[in-house]
Amino acid sequence: MEDAVTKQHAHPNTVLHCLYGFYNLGYSRKELARIYNKSDTTIGNWIRVYEASGTFERAGKSSTFDRIEFVKSCRDFAYAKRNNVRLYPGSNSVWILDGASIHHHPEIVHFLRSIGVVPIFLPAYCPFFNPIEYLFGYVKRSFQRHYNECSERDLLPFAVQTFQRFEEFSMARVFDHCGWKVQGYFDPNGPISTETRQVPDILGRELRLDNDEDELGFREQEGCNDYEYDSEN
Repeated sequence: MEDAVTKQHAHPNTVLHCLYGFYNLGYSRKELARIYNKSDTTIGNWIRVYEASGTFERAGKSSTFDRIEFVKSCRDFAYAKRNNVRLYPGSNSVWILDGASIHHHPEIVHFLRSIGVVPIFLPAYCPFFNPIEYLFGYVKRSFQRHYNECSERDLLPFAVQTFQRFEEFSMARVFDHCGWKVQGYFDPNGPISTETRQVPDILGRELRLDNDEDELGFREQEGCNDYEYDSEN
């Protein structure tokens, strides 16, 4: 911890490191006061201000607060029972992250590994290896097909309903298409290297034009803009 404060590559914001040490590394206020050469009262004030307002005095880039928020979001997601995150190699224990600088920060990587999550980073400038890019495309296409902009229907409930339906949407074929294998490794020479289509057939079948169900398993209801989702797929 002392090295992280004194070395040149450390972030200049002392408050950020102090809060991280208190909440994530288990340092006491007295220990932090000794490390940062501050009084116990000063350390206590930093902690109280953060707990009361969710912010703190920071120097330099505004991304310092974002890192703490990102750690908090990761912790909340990992510990929520409904997400079923287990220690590696358990369920949902491998997280795929893009090249954002916040994801590569050493403290973020250390935190994820400390809770049993293995982070894997996508190659830079390769969205076609990113399953999330495909999912965004599927969601966008669903919006375009099933929402009438000329209608007076409230957009917000429709958007919420669409995203909720995608919560149970299986991405297994998309992950395989992008080269992410269930064995836990990345194969850039997988199906995508020989695939001529822009979007994979995620249901593993040919699409029938005369079918009232689209490739995402949605079935449009006649006479309205609502839709049903076939959960069996």
